[in-house]
Amino acid sequence: MHYTSVDINSLDRLLIHRTPIVMNLFQFIHPTLQKRIFQKVDELMAICDVLKERISEVQATQVKLADAVVGCWMMNFCMTIYAAK
Repeated sequence: MHYTSVDINSLDRLLIHRTPIVMNLFQFIHPTLQKRIFQKVDELMAICDVLKERISEVQATQVKLADAVVGCWMMNFCMTIYAAK
């Protein structure tokens, strides 16, 4: 029976070192299992991309909130000084 294996160069997407030992061991994994591993890695990478985007959105919201707080404080400070005159 002939199996088609996953391209070994696709391991670049994994967060493991491409040591000869890892590369050699991966060749002994059944092609079906290789495919499942890569599918799972792709799913996890997609989740990471979503999380990175959410972190960026949260950071942008934090900046807007900080700007709003400082702006509100400055307005209250200026009103206090103006009222004191």
